[in-house]
Amino acid sequence: MATQYAELNAPFKPQKELSGTLCKCGKKTYDVKYYYLWNIIAACLHGVNALLMLIFYYGNDKHDKFYNVTTSYGNWTRVDDQWVIESREATIISNLSLNWSIFTFHVLSFVFPVRRFLYFTRMTA
Repeated sequence: MATQYAELNAPFKPQKELSGTLCKCGKKTYDVKYYYLWNIIAACLHGVNALLMLIFYYGNDKHDKFYNVTTSYGNWTRVDDQWVIESREATIISNLSLNWSIFTFHVLSFVFPVRRFLYFTRMTA
């Protein structure tokens, strides 16, 4: 069944139904579009990259780079019966690990597409 599009004269609207293939997994048959396969390949590469991040992190004596995430704001202060805006800065997150942030990005980029592929693929028969 083709995806329904509103008549918007969209420049990238597919002219025909997106191609795919039928895959059997046990007793179930799934209609797998080719872009699903590219997404799975990209997700697997993210998984490999997350694994490599762990290997390099522990192989490099847990060397990490930390950042403080700050925000600037204006503080109204009364000086000699006049209001003055003083610029202030507050630390929102202290010691944010660059390695663990990148690792978390790669793990989530692996988990969500694989979860989508495994649990939400339409069954055809």
